Amino acid sequence: MLLMSTYEPDPRETICIQNLVHDQVSYLVMDSRNILYPAQTIFIAIRGNLHDGHDFVPMAYAQGVRNFLVSHKSAVGDLTDINYILTHDPVNTLQKMAAGHRAFFPGLRVIGITGSNGKTIVKEWLSVMLSKKFRVIKTPLSYNSQIGVPLSVWQINDEHEVGVFEAGISTIGEMEKLESIIKPEIGILTNLGDAHDSGFRSIDEKIREKLLLFKNAEVLIYNGDTDFVAGHVKTCGYGFKKLSWGRGSDNAFRILKDEVNGREHKLQLLADGVKLDVSFTIGKHLFFENLMHCLVTAVYMGLPLASIESALSSFDNPEMRLKLSEGRNGCVVVDDSYTNDRQALSVALDFMHKHAGHRRKIVVLSEMEHNNEAATGEVRRLLQRFSPDAVFWVGPGWQQQPDAFSSSSFTHTEDLLEHFKREEPEDAIILIKGARRFRFERVYEWLVRQSHSVSLDIDLGAIAQNLSAFGSLLNNETQLMPIIKASAYGAGSEEIAKLLQYKGVYALGVAFADEGAQLRKAGITIPIVVLNADPESFQTIFDYNLDLEIYSLSHLDQFFDFRNGLLKKLRIHLKLDTGMSRLGFREEDMASLTTRLRLHKPDVGSIFTHLSSTKDSGDDDFSHLQVSRFQERFETITNELGYRPRRHVLNSSGIIRFPSYHFELVRLGIGLYGIDSTGLLTDRLEKVHTLKARIIQIKKLKPGDFIGYNRRHAVKSDTTIGVLNIGYADGFIRKCGNGRFHVLVNGKFAPVVGNVCMDLSMIDITGMDYIREGDEVVLFGKHHPIETMAEACETIPYEILCRIAPRIKRNYLQ
Repeated sequence: MLLMSTYEPDPRETICIQNLVHDQVSYLVMDSRNILYPAQTIFIAIRGNLHDGHDFVPMAYAQGVRNFLVSHKSAVGDLTDINYILTHDPVNTLQKMAAGHRAFFPGLRVIGITGSNGKTIVKEWLSVMLSKKFRVIKTPLSYNSQIGVPLSVWQINDEHEVGVFEAGISTIGEMEKLESIIKPEIGILTNLGDAHDSGFRSIDEKIREKLLLFKNAEVLIYNGDTDFVAGHVKTCGYGFKKLSWGRGSDNAFRILKDEVNGREHKLQLLADGVKLDVSFTIGKHLFFENLMHCLVTAVYMGLPLASIESALSSFDNPEMRLKLSEGRNGCVVVDDSYTNDRQALSVALDFMHKHAGHRRKIVVLSEMEHNNEAATGEVRRLLQRFSPDAVFWVGPGWQQQPDAFSSSSFTHTEDLLEHFKREEPEDAIILIKGARRFRFERVYEWLVRQSHSVSLDIDLGAIAQNLSAFGSLLNNETQLMPIIKASAYGAGSEEIAKLLQYKGVYALGVAFADEGAQLRKAGITIPIVVLNADPESFQTIFDYNLDLEIYSLSHLDQFFDFRNGLLKKLRIHLKLDTGMSRLGFREEDMASLTTRLRLHKPDVGSIFTHLSSTKDSGDDDFSHLQVSRFQERFETITNELGYRPRRHVLNSSGIIRFPSYHFELVRLGIGLYGIDSTGLLTDRLEKVHTLKARIIQIKKLKPGDFIGYNRRHAVKSDTTIGVLNIGYADGFIRKCGNGRFHVLVNGKFAPVVGNVCMDLSMIDITGMDYIREGDEVVLFGKHHPIETMAEACETIPYEILCRIAPRIKRNYLQ
């Protein structure tokens, strides 16, 4: 690993060595909360959209870190026992460090993957296939950015034989930097879609930039039947061998046969004059193009055909993200059961720690993919860092573990399941982390709540991305207050609140005091503002140290009556009605309001209003009038108070459209979930919610049959329908029926036929013979936006999300 004393700075960098005892760097850390081995860590201070890493240098130092990468000398102050690199661009220096580390492993066979879609799934599938023959290091999660790639490559060590790294870009000039770090021998160009199009002047510029990853590669694997891609590959001028696949006769891997019988798939390929016959079972969500990239790469890497067929048959869109679900007996379960290695374990333990709240922490852990004494020692140190209350070890290779925490060992997964059936965990967060061969999905299935199989997936990574996107629009003086009322728009407020607190938002807004009390019980410590607090809830607000909105003279009087005799002050937030004619003080209330403020001297945390039409440009004159009224009344109030509380007037669409009104605070609501009613920030946001149901029966109907209540759909030709286990009692609005809305089944759209029933719905799947009972159906998600359902139902996404029933299981993905 890097020795600070041997790092060679460029002319724009300064290196200062004051501590030769701690100048060896093994770990790169940018979040002071994730420091595990301080003596071997370099803390990299990067300024982001929401926080400046330089502000956390003292915290890292206090934890024992003595190596720093900074862009401001003042960040390290007068510390004399440290080493630091002073640079104008910490990200560029990080990339140089990673490139230098990569150069220490010239014998490592590296596969580089890029494209618009499919990078992560190809990386995951390919890593599973190759791990049958090689020791594989891969990109963790979706670490494919300018920061993620160097962090991924830094994990390489002497035990690795193959590296599989993905590279993502959003504009020109980025790929050349990633190429210098990854240095792939083998390249894979996946599907080229419209993701991140806004960063390029044309699709041609985009593909030229992506191909830069392979300029020094020996081989490129790509879909040769896509003329646009094939044309650019042929004319790019790079010296790699072209391993195209497809049905065209000029492909290196030509598809001669492609037969599908139900889920049995048979392929015959012709490569270098040799026919290859491949047979496997198709997974429910297998995308053929991703499959072919993996197959061709595995053949090129010399994997036996039997191993390839076995791996392809096991692919069924494995979860590539941590999933948190409600479990039995008040437990929540973190499912990360598809893989187990040290870097993934660290991420999973951190996720469990963030979401534990008051619950006990239990870890279920299988042997590592490649178990040895060093790996076991690393695992022990990780567990000691995060201090679980109990650890269940599974696998014959684990030896008796230390008694730093309660632990039990089991040879087989079945033994662990029998233990859980005898002694069911209660009120715990349970992390399930295992290599695929241990089939820990059985443990997950037993532990999660056994109920309605309809689920709402909430992508916590997408929430973090959206928070960052909105944060990038703000200046340094403006803070964020996400609004998570109505159970965070159906997503579940506790888990969302934990993520937002971890991300460092100023405060949270809820509708009612009970919601705030629930968050306090879950471990939320930042300010929580109750927006619709009636006098009956004042005691709850006091008991749980909540803030409250005050919106009328009578409401204020009731608050003062309650406050009399209390030793602890309660902070209030004054709402002004400037034209929405909803809650708030009007102009005629100002004299009485200021008199009361002068007399009682409350602690006012903020003064705010709600603009009625921030997304409607035709109403901008009225929005400006509202802000003018607000500013005038704000000055009147502050003159009486003698200090200036925070101001906030903007919701999600207002943040985007009215930057001059950001003031000291903004309220982020629906935009946090990837929904942009203005259309101006859509390209930078990611959908958070995915609502999924299942086909529980398939029926063949004939002309003369009818579908649903009141015979709303008359069958006019031979028809196949699927019956879904979701209805209007779950929040699937009745207006979606009778052909007004389509659901997504295995990548194809199917119309809803007949009326939506209370617990069931029917879809037309005629001609989709590959669909089976038990198949998953997406009602809305990343590739089927919720706005489509809202349009069909003549409503807004807010209403759809808030209608999703409590009986639907929430899964939180990271």
